[in-house]
Amino acid sequence: MIKLFVPAIKSVNRQRSQVIPTVLNTLIGITGGLLAGVYQAHAANFNNLEFLSGSTPGSEVLNLISPGQVLSGNTPFSYNTINDLTGAKLVSSNGDLNDFTLSANSAIGFGGYGRVVLGAIGSSSPFPAVTSGRVGASHGYTTGVISNNPGTITANSFELRFNANLGVTGASFDFASLNTAGTTWEYSVIQFLDSQGNPFSSLINTALTFTPGAASQYVAAGGGFTGQAGLGNYVAASTSTVIGVGSNSTQTGMNGTNNNIPNLSYIDVGLSTGTQIGGIRWTTYLEDVRGTGNSTTNLTSALDAFTITGTVTPVPGPSLPGLGVVVMFGYIRKLRKRLCKINSPSLQSPP
Repeated sequence: MIKLFVPAIKSVNRQRSQVIPTVLNTLIGITGGLLAGVYQAHAANFNNLEFLSGSTPGSEVLNLISPGQVLSGNTPFSYNTINDLTGAKLVSSNGDLNDFTLSANSAIGFGGYGRVVLGAIGSSSPFPAVTSGRVGASHGYTTGVISNNPGTITANSFELRFNANLGVTGASFDFASLNTAGTTWEYSVIQFLDSQGNPFSSLINTALTFTPGAASQYVAAGGGFTGQAGLGNYVAASTSTVIGVGSNSTQTGMNGTNNNIPNLSYIDVGLSTGTQIGGIRWTTYLEDVRGTGNSTTNLTSALDAFTITGTVTPVPGPSLPGLGVVVMFGYIRKLRKRLCKINSPSLQSPP
């Protein structure tokens, strides 16, 4: 019986040594496929997706909060605007990762007001209305002045950040009324941000000797300045929008080409094609250059739309497929150990 049993053990061992590696290789292949599915399925490209004033004004994803919401105190609002599986623009949240974050703040000079709003708001004084489908900066002065050209500064700062799951490599932005003709000097600074959320460079001095928020610089500004002001930066600050500064009655001037910028893009700020950006920072300044004969004043400027191109790649988190892969690897390790024992010389029968 012993002689008959030993060949049987040999036969079983030989079969196991042939079958188990085949099963093991199959399981490894399946596991690799599962891992590829877990870590690569969500990557998707998006091309020329437009937001704010897109094909369906009033139902764009950046208007999911109540129209007229004030973005104040640097309180951020996050939005899920892109389908992470396809890269397509959403019209309502589908529950995957957030893609954009908005924040804003105002620095209000003496007698002034400022705020940044999303969508339509009421037209009650002293806050002029903005239309739906845009981000509006409202600013002005609620009283007259007791001396000519006081130089008080009110500023509204807005920041649009692309969250970490987006790799934005192309973008353009549509702005309106960045430097409106009025009885005070309105000017704007737009800075493209790098992937870490920082400006690509500091603002350079121009013929304007431009210093954002520096009071009473209008008189020395000459004709002002509009255009690139350092890598990634753009300034709209023409002084032709107001005249008679320093007198007792400042007047509205001429609207220049800097008033509306329908397509502010990489080429306007000196960035190379394909550069990844992390968002933009837009600040409007209102310097009080009125005279004693002027009354209150209200102005607005707005971001009407923006278009982006790039790739969405969410960071994978714990999931049931992922946990299943872990369990599968544990089972494979047990099979490897079993195979080693079967092929061990100590278990082999004597010839």
